[in-house]
Amino acid sequence: MWPSIIGWSLSALIAIVGWWIAITNLNKQHRRNLELDKQKFIREMQIKTADEAINLLAKSRDSLGELNLYLILLPGDLRTKYAVSFDIHNSRWDKPNEQVLKLWDKSSKSILEFTYFFESREVVLNKFVGMKDIYLEQLSEIREVIGRYSEYLGRIYYSRYLNGIVLSEEELIDLENKTKEFNEYIFDFLSYVHDFIIELQNAFLSETFGYSIPVRHPTDPKYKVLKAK
Repeated sequence: MWPSIIGWSLSALIAIVGWWIAITNLNKQHRRNLELDKQKFIREMQIKTADEAINLLAKSRDSLGELNLYLILLPGDLRTKYAVSFDIHNSRWDKPNEQVLKLWDKSSKSILEFTYFFESREVVLNKFVGMKDIYLEQLSEIREVIGRYSEYLGRIYYSRYLNGIVLSEEELIDLENKTKEFNEYIFDFLSYVHDFIIELQNAFLSETFGYSIPVRHPTDPKYKVLKAK
């Protein structure tokens, strides 16, 4: 009788131990699967968010590039007009103060699109919050400067250009300097957009594709480079 009881007890014990091991392994596998699913979701969310953010930044870069080119060419157009003996009509000098404001309005809309998107995905993009803050600080500075510059252009256009009054060499140099000064703000912002695009690609895409994009290294230390934490 005792041998039967012992044999049955051992069988039951082995069955219980086997069941416990099986349940433990299943729980471990379940936790691993949950962790893998979580990591997969995070990765997909990161790539999707980075792709959308980069597209919005590229849109901002293109619109800012239009304004940057306009400002580069504007003073030279006036010099060319004065240098020739025949009349030249240049569309950039049709209410240039309004054109600058329209180009900036187009650019700022693209910039704000990215900002709103960033804030709606800040959990994913949390390591870039410091970059975004500097980005918005520069945006605020440009908003202040553009008012003064467009007002200056308006005075030249309505009081001098429309009345056929030729600007003196001193006035032309002043126009070039003020335009260059304002355009430096635009160029700095373009550089920040470039930095943002690179940082996003390197953070979320470089590991997948095995390639990292070099960051900017300005020769002049006064030019800031945006970097993630």
